[in-house]
Amino acid sequence: MDARSSIRVDSDVLIVGGGAAGVAAAIASARHGLNVTLVERYGFCGGGAVAGLSGTVCGLYEATNNVAAGPQQMVFGFADEFCRRLEAMGGLGEPLLYGKTWTRVHDPLVWREAADAMLREAGVRVIFHAVAQSVQMEGDKIEGLSIWTKQGSLDARAQVVIDASGDADVVAMAGLPNFIGDNGAVQNPTMIFRMMGVDVDRFIREYGVDTIMPEKVSAIDPVQA
Repeated sequence: MDARSSIRVDSDVLIVGGGAAGVAAAIASARHGLNVTLVERYGFCGGGAVAGLSGTVCGLYEATNNVAAGPQQMVFGFADEFCRRLEAMGGLGEPLLYGKTWTRVHDPLVWREAADAMLREAGVRVIFHAVAQSVQMEGDKIEGLSIWTKQGSLDARAQVVIDASGDADVVAMAGLPNFIGDNGAVQNPTMIFRMMGVDVDRFIREYGVDTIMPEKVSAIDPVQA
């Protein structure tokens, strides 16, 4: 039981999840003059990029056997704009070799600050500590969501609902068709941790500049090391 009354929130676009996809969708929608509400379960945006310390911006550069030619950027748009914002805030490194392509390392805390600033500038309403609990349906269309927050429940309605939860939470609650990966095969995620006191020059001399580490690195026994 919750004695608090539900608060009605109406928007043109309602987005669940403030990770990279949710932030991009929210800002792009707001820039087209739409009233946008973004709900995020944590107290900050970023998802895996911030809470998971995923650490890198991938997919911007061409994959090629000729890595000696250097990074050739292929993807621009909002991703490029966000990277330029990170650069300006000192939160993004130069491209690093990653197998046949290149990646860029970001500072998770700067990622969060950049996202917050861009959402604010675009006029997006952001509700933190908010979790979608159930859906309101009209036929096969999602009309809105019941959302739990620390201040009470929200009755959030919108013309368009975007599920950027990362786990298809809204799609699952609505019973809509969905699929996982390529016939169930998915790319394994990689979380990042940080180490201090590393002799980087010596490490590069031993293992090279490719950030995909050779097998002997992952095979090292951390106890013996």
